[in-house]
Amino acid sequence: MAQREQHERVKRMDRLADKLLGHKAVVMAILVVIAMASGLAMANLGGGAGGVSFEHTDGSGRRCLERKDIRRLFA
Repeated sequence: MAQREQHERVKRMDRLADKLLGHKAVVMAILVVIAMASGLAMANLGGGAGGVSFEHTDGSGRRCLERKDIRRLFA
């Protein structure tokens, strides 16, 4: 009788593990879709990832902020 109860407990644990793994796969798929969508949005908007800003002084001693687009280097 104890062996049968243990077998039932193992079956319940297996079902629970299957459900949890199924939920985990769904959550991972949702996270992947969100990451891909945000990556596409950043690419479409420019995302600021393609440019570099730096500050320097011009010949008269004034500070200047300059932005360089580096995306064309990798195209």
